[in-house]
Parts: sequence; C-alpha cells; structure tokens
Amino acid sequence: MRRSHLYLVGFAAFIAACQPIAPSVVTPSSPQAEDNAVAKQGTDTPSIKKPTITITSPTTAPSATAEQTSNAMTRNDTAGNDTAGGEITGAQNAIDLAVNNITAAPAEAAPIKPAFQPENMIGLAAPNLLKGLGDAAMIRQEGSIEIWQYRFTSCVVDFFFYPTSDNTQQKIIKDWDMRGAVIGDRLNEPKCLTAIDRLHQRLDARS
Repeated sequence: MRRSHLYLVGFAAFIAACQPIAPSVVTPSSPQAEDNAVAKQGTDTPSIKKPTITITSPTTAPSATAEQTSNAMTRNDTAGNDTAGGEITGAQNAIDLAVNNITAAPAEAAPIKPAFQPENMIGLAAPNLLKGLGDAAMIRQEGSIEIWQYRFTSCVVDFFFYPTSDNTQQKIIKDWDMRGAVIGDRLNEPKCLTAIDRLHQRLDARS
C-alpha cells in the first residue's frame, strides 16, 4: 500500500514534467503609460529648488507707463528744440542788429577844411602867407610896398605888403588882387579861387 502511494506520486511528477510550458506574454507599455511612470518616478524623487536672485535698485520708483515715457520724451525733445531754436534766433538777431548798425552808421568822412580865402590874409604878416601858399613866384619892390605874386594857369594873384609904420621894417598885407594869366584876358574868378585853394591844400597836406 505504501509502495502504491510512492508509485502514484512519482507518476504525477512525471506527468507534470511532461506538460508543455506556456510562454509568458509581455505586453508592451504605451507611451502614456511610460510618461505616467516617469511622472510617478519624478514625484517620488525629491525636487531641487533653484535659488531666487533678487536685484534691488538704489531708488525704487513706480514704473512709468509707455504713454508717460513717450510724453516725457516728447517734452524733452520739444524743450531741446525750443532751446536750440532760441539760441539760433538770438544769434541771428544779434547778427541782424550788427548789420543794421553798420548800414545805418554813416561813414565818417575826413573833415573838409575850409577853402583858402585870399581876403583872410589881410592884416597878417609874411609868415602867414608863406604857410598858406608857400613861396611866391616873384617878389617885387615898389617904394615901401612889397608885392608877392603867385601865378596859376587861369590867373595871377598879387598880395601887397605895407609897413606898419614909417619907422619899422615890419610889413603886413593890406590888399590883394587877381587878374587873368595873360594881359587882356577875361578873369574867371571862381576858377582862379579854386586854383589858389588847391595850392593851399597841397601844402597843408605836406605839413
């Protein structure tokens, strides 16, 4: 009886060993499943916190809106243009004023000296006539009277010196006369006076 049990156990083991083994089927996981697995794994892994860096400006001021910034830039540009325009306008006004002053200011002409008048020599001594007309072309003596003669293209002029008294050698001009350059020619008085004055101006310019 005991042998029978052993025989049955051995036979059962033999039958089990001879049974075909069914291959195990491995089902591939879907991408979503893999993502879930990774997410689950990431959940289990402790997270690493990144340090937060805060930059604080020296002066904290409320941020301006874009419109406020644009308005400020416009005001600055306008102020700059006004300042530059004012400087240019002021400089132009100064130039215009200087030009107007130059235009309005009359040119200073050389002072015109009065024309030489022969009658102004009456009562004066010989040095004054020498200063006014220079040396005479001819000097002649007629008694106590001394005549100084000046010759010009248009006329001849005579100055008559008389002694101041009978007992002195000092003489002064007491009269003068002018006539045509040639005896018998008609005298052009204005032309003769002009010739006298030109001689005087030349001598005065040299002194």
